[in-house]
Amino acid sequence: MIKTELPLAGVDTDVAYRLRLIRGDALHDDLAVALGLLAAGLCDLPERAGPELDRAAIDRVLDAAGEHRAVMYDAWYRLKIPFGDADLGSWYILALAFGRTSGDLSAAVDLHADLLQRLETEDPENVFTELGLSGPIRDGNERVFMTAVLEKAPFWCAEPRPWRANLRRRALAVWSGMREEERPTLLLEFKERMEALEQVRFFVGGELVSNRQVGAVLLGCARSDPGTWSDSALGVVTAVLLWREAGFCIQELNQSIISLPLVVDFVVRRLRSYEELLGEAPAPLPDRPAELGRLYARLRCAVELGHLRCLQFDGSNWERREFLVPRPACTELVPLPAGLRRELEVAFDAPIVGEGPKAWARAVDNAVAAGRTPTDVIKTLGRWAAEDSALPVDYAIFTAPMSAAKLDAPWTLNYEDVFCYTAFSDQFDWRAEGVPFDFVRIANAIGQRLRYNVVKKAQNYTLVRRFKAQSFNLPDIAVAEDANHEGHRAAGIRMSCRVPTYVHHEGITWKGLADIRLNRTFYREHQEFRPSDVPLANRLAEWLGWIADAVYERNLQFDAKYGKKLTELEEHR
Repeated sequence: MIKTELPLAGVDTDVAYRLRLIRGDALHDDLAVALGLLAAGLCDLPERAGPELDRAAIDRVLDAAGEHRAVMYDAWYRLKIPFGDADLGSWYILALAFGRTSGDLSAAVDLHADLLQRLETEDPENVFTELGLSGPIRDGNERVFMTAVLEKAPFWCAEPRPWRANLRRRALAVWSGMREEERPTLLLEFKERMEALEQVRFFVGGELVSNRQVGAVLLGCARSDPGTWSDSALGVVTAVLLWREAGFCIQELNQSIISLPLVVDFVVRRLRSYEELLGEAPAPLPDRPAELGRLYARLRCAVELGHLRCLQFDGSNWERREFLVPRPACTELVPLPAGLRRELEVAFDAPIVGEGPKAWARAVDNAVAAGRTPTDVIKTLGRWAAEDSALPVDYAIFTAPMSAAKLDAPWTLNYEDVFCYTAFSDQFDWRAEGVPFDFVRIANAIGQRLRYNVVKKAQNYTLVRRFKAQSFNLPDIAVAEDANHEGHRAAGIRMSCRVPTYVHHEGITWKGLADIRLNRTFYREHQEFRPSDVPLANRLAEWLGWIADAVYERNLQFDAKYGKKLTELEEHR
């Protein structure tokens, strides 16, 4: 058992909470949706209902909602992303807006955004009076919220959110203040960046839109005066501007409602959590969105000094969740385990002394002295990783440039210039696991994709690109990777853990060119990768980087066959 297990247990729990937005018992969600339907005036309170809604009363409300039930569940789900919960005051306002717009969710989202801003700039009592509610404004927990809905009373969080005040005016000022030739240039850059991302799914204007549709919104803004932009378009433009300045993963907003106040709420909530983690007092928030993004960026960089910033992926719906792993939890695991050291010494009939890069450089030297190649070092590590009981996997995959030949200009890398080796566990049976491909075809499918990824990521280092650049990765853990990807389905990529590493050549550190990937093919919830698995995966990535550095420093290379389509695997003939 590693010393970091207990400190990371809370991260495991938090990520699991934010992943499963609709809980197992569903009572909390059913109650929220039922109260939303009542607040919207789309359902009547059941006869003989008491002062509180019990399970039976909730079910009667939901059953009577007809087509509105699914729409309200969808809205509730989207409001909970990405933190796993929704502010009840914001939900109340959305439900009231839904009723005021006769069940038109697109119009309700726009009205919701407007009302959230007005509640910070005007007297909240006047806003609620316009909505047909009067009396003292209530604030509190779910029970207080339920009572407010049943009694048709105002409900709102008393804590001020000054960043919402006059938000549309402040967001528009960014764009209306630009020269007419400057604005389109920036918006077209945003369009290119968004269209190059892997799977964006935003809820904009009442519908779910993908990368190209978001790009079309940005193009429309580039062609028009900011004063004519819709609320939803301004929300998209502001989200992308904040992403560019702040450096968060914009896919964390996947499936969520994109509106001005909700996007800024996301940024403020995250940066406040960073300040708390760093022990800093809450900083005054800048008025201009770009400056808010820069404040976020400063805090993010400070957090990354002590933590690995990671993502949780859900391949079934494209959701993303950020989580943090303390770097000490990773560095304490980097020393060579005794068992792995013995395997390397036996494989090349020579001792390995020391730790860190020197130990792995010695392993490379020992392999060459024994008439072997650096690939045999990776194979030995791969076999050990595939059988490591501390982190059981079905495949362990290692990817890096084949040699240093193109590391002066990695954007010139071709597919055959990238090494990719897949090690399989002896316990893995592709037939029993229902994987369509056999060992060779699995290795080829994985190798083809990962070589492609490296070549695309390398385009980030040049202005004249052969392809659209692919974003650099954060460490991540993922479920349902095969849900929307034919290649993953065929190769059995179902639950994965990926950690990028760095390679070095002549004083330059390159990222995006090497990583390790671990895969489990048999889906069960208890077998999902957890945040607490990242330190164990990270050490494999560190070791891969050190092996690659030793190879490049010695002008060696990995076996060229692992840059091409394989016809057989020596380990699985």
